[in-house]
This record gives sequence, structure tokens and C-alpha cells, in this order.
Amino acid sequence: MSPAPPPTWTTEPREPSPADSTTAEPSLLRPLLVMAAIGSAVIHFAFAPPHLDLAVSHGAFFLTVAWLQVAWALAVARRPSTLTYRLVLNAAVIAVWLVSRTIGIDGDKEAIGFPDSVATALEAFVVLGSFGPLARLLPTRPVRDLTAERCWGRRPC
Repeated sequence: MSPAPPPTWTTEPREPSPADSTTAEPSLLRPLLVMAAIGSAVIHFAFAPPHLDLAVSHGAFFLTVAWLQVAWALAVARRPSTLTYRLVLNAAVIAVWLVSRTIGIDGDKEAIGFPDSVATALEAFVVLGSFGPLARLLPTRPVRDLTAERCWGRRPC
């Protein structure tokens, strides 16, 4: 028997082999969760300055939440695991939002506005995607490099 020929580099796409099954298939849900967390963080960063003017503790809360949401999104994007998906940060932020709109944090109830409603909706999506029935669609292993360079012609995907 002769040895197998060496692999060749081609720009043609190839069919996945069993050796490629070491990682989970990419899921649309994970990038959506990452984008939702980043979107909510952007809103918190944008509204931190007015809250800092109101009270340093309120502004510090907004900045802390924003940075934690960015960290969560990066952790899920870089190295997904059940633990990172199930961190309760966004559920806690939703609870604080509900208290601030119904009872009030400093005695005054805040009005429900469009930006905070969007941030809360994004956080709710992250919670439902991480804990709800959608969670079983999330890959728990890193996905192979699916960059444009790898998949569109320079190296076989």
C-alpha cells in the first residue's frame, strides 16, 4: 500500500469530515445573546453620566452593570459554557429596573422610558436565551474558526 497523499490547499469548499465534529455547530442564538448584552451595555454606558449627576451610587451602578454585561458577552463569545450562560446578572438588573419603576429606589418612582425599556427587553432576551427553552440550542464548546478568510476562499472551511 502506498501512503496517503498529503493534504492540498484549495479554494473550493469541502464537505465536513468526521474529524470536524469535535466542536458544536454554530448556533444563531449565541451571537444574538452576545449582541443583546452589548446593546444593553451601550445603553447603560450612555445613561451613566446623567445618573452620576443624580447620585454617584446610581451612576456607579450603571457603569458597573455596563462593564459586567460587556464582560459576560465577551466570555460567552470567547469560551461558552453552561456557567457563563447562567450568570444571573441580567435577571438582577431587570429586578432592579422593576423596583425602580414600581416602588422607587430613593422613594421616587422613575418613569418608564424607551431606552430603559429597550435595555430591559435585551436583558430579558439574554435571560430567556440563557435559562429558558432556547438554552438547549446553545453550543457549550467553542466553535471552529468560521471567519470570512477561512470560509470564503483563502483556506478550506
